[in-house]
Amino acid sequence: MSEESLRLRQGIYRVLSAGFAPPSPAFLEVAADATTVLEELGLYDYSYGPMVADMLNEFGAADAEELSRSYEQLFSPETGIAGEVCHPRESIRLGNARTGETAVLLADLRTTQEGFGLTVPPDRIDHATTELASLAALCGRAADSTDDAELLALLGHQADFAHDHVLRWMPDLGRQVVESAPHPALRALGTATVAFLEHERQHLPILIAEHSVAPP
Repeated sequence: MSEESLRLRQGIYRVLSAGFAPPSPAFLEVAADATTVLEELGLYDYSYGPMVADMLNEFGAADAEELSRSYEQLFSPETGIAGEVCHPRESIRLGNARTGETAVLLADLRTTQEGFGLTVPPDRIDHATTELASLAALCGRAADSTDDAELLALLGHQADFAHDHVLRWMPDLGRQVVESAPHPALRALGTATVAFLEHERQHLPILIAEHSVAPP
């Protein structure tokens, strides 16, 4: 696997993470330019490329105040029109506090991310932004690696974290965002999330198989 393809995956995880965070004027200012960077890394070599580019263009063209209002309407469980449906936290979507599932899920996330050597905000450990940023960090480490065994281990960490956490709930979140979001940038975010993560679901096992060390 080339460094460029790892950097591409890192970059996409980063922009999706930023998309699920409360709207930042800084991100809106650089969103359109990010398309150029990702394009140079091979964005359009993949089926998800146009969806990611569309998302970034929509964020780049968005009015910050209007997008912030739409974000609250979509994601806030207290005031939003779709907050309970589109809640961007794994523990809310998959956990059950009454049976202890939520505590187990959060403990597993904390242990896993600490095991990867990642520092994450303790109050947002299961938020979509944090989980996507964790995968971006792992992709970045893989791109920096010059050791085949380390690269394979990092790909394995990515596959495990995606399988055990991100892919269990975030594609469904993306689909619900497409259906419920009041702003085109957020709908484009949902579309890009589904397209990229479903590609990752199929692609990660292939990457690991390609880099597995042949038995002696």
